[in-house]
Order: sequence, then structure tokens, then C-alpha cells
Amino acid sequence: MSRPIELAAGFVLFRDERPRRYLLLRNARHGTWGFPKGHRDPGEDDLGCARRELLEETGLDRIEIVPGFDEEERYVLPDGRTEKVVRYFLARLLAGRERLSKEHAAGGFETLEDALALLQHEGARALLRAADRHLDGAAGR
Repeated sequence: MSRPIELAAGFVLFRDERPRRYLLLRNARHGTWGFPKGHRDPGEDDLGCARRELLEETGLDRIEIVPGFDEEERYVLPDGRTEKVVRYFLARLLAGRERLSKEHAAGGFETLEDALALLQHEGARALLRAADRHLDGAAGR
């Protein structure tokens, strides 16, 4: 029996400095750290959803999409019945300072090592490692 699927999209957002820093948000309800993301509205495409959620959750919209990165994270929600599929894009912050929504208790830009230590789920850590590798590869081209 297949589970119902909930679609979402988000960004792995980074500031291009040395060392590179990634935006993480801590959910106010369940306390887990993750990336800006959210449910896709009917008729909305994934990139539009990711942009809308980034703006709603952080107030940030001055970004540059990094081409060639398109990753998916899949997991079963705590209800045990629903599968969540989140499509992630990679983007560089061009300008602005984050203003967190009420959905988040904390947030900020962290180094790769600190971000990996904060993320509780292996899927999120794998996503961050993939994004960092992609950026290292893009820099070498």
C-alpha cells in the first residue's frame, strides 16, 4: 500500500565567504534544524514554492540560483502514514539579513562543520554535503 505524498520545496542557501556559511532554521514547534522549505501550493512549481517559502520564513529574496543542483529528500512524517518529498535548490545570498518568521525559534548562517553538527537527520546532512561538493566542483570549473 502506497502512502499519500506531500510535496514541498526549499533552498540550501549560502553566503559566499571563507569559510562558506549555510542558512539553518530551528523549527519552533519541534525544535529540529533544517533548511528553509515549505508545502507547495496548488498550481505552484517547485522553484516558485522555494522562493515563496524563503521570503515568508526569512524575508530574503535577493538570491542567485546555482545551476545544476536539484536534489530531493524523502521521509515519512511523524504520523507514519504520509511521505514528504522535498525538492531542494541551491542559492547564493546576494544581499539582505534574515528575519525569522514565527515558525522558527532560531536561525543563522553556519559553517559546514557547525551546520552538520546541528542537523539531526541524516538526509539533511547528506543534502548539505552534496551542496557543498557541488559548490566546490563549480568553483573548480
